[in-house]
Amino acid sequence: MTNVAHCPVMTAHVADDPAAIAPLLLNIVDVARLLAIGRSSVYELIASGRLRPVRLGRSVRIPVAQVHELIQRSSDRAASA
Repeated sequence: MTNVAHCPVMTAHVADDPAAIAPLLLNIVDVARLLAIGRSSVYELIASGRLRPVRLGRSVRIPVAQVHELIQRSSDRAASA
């Protein structure tokens, strides 16, 4: 299970209002900001299968856990190189 306590998006909401529920899904723009990449790059990550989106009607959302897993996989790959 991914620990979301280290996610800036998550801690910002919780720190501002302890009663607030942290979001489980992020939109494409939020993911791009968190990863410091462009929106097109997020869509490429989805197309390549590296991020698995949740579709709610016409909306595309990325689970926060997916973002954490992507970062973990990328850092594991860099460490083994």
